[in-house]
Amino acid sequence: MQPFYSMPTTRDMETIARPLLTLVCPVCGATFPSAMQMDPRTFEGIQVTNLFERCPKCSRVSRFNKPDYLFRAPGETEINLRSGRARRTAAPKVN
Repeated sequence: MQPFYSMPTTRDMETIARPLLTLVCPVCGATFPSAMQMDPRTFEGIQVTNLFERCPKCSRVSRFNKPDYLFRAPGETEINLRSGRARRTAAPKVN
């Protein structure tokens, strides 16, 4: 007879600190967690282009690409801005 193995529940698992997929709002500069969360290995294997996310601080919706997403440790308040997007300013329109 084969032993029965049940799937562990979240109650049975230890809390694991996973990196948080984070964005920097190009409008107000606030950092916020992405609506899309996954582990770094999975993130490396997907294509991310022109995704829209809303900043919870200023409520503006912005377009993000893969280089705009950053992983940070849970509870980390400052992140190393690998993406220059937050520092970009709009170029004057030429008619």
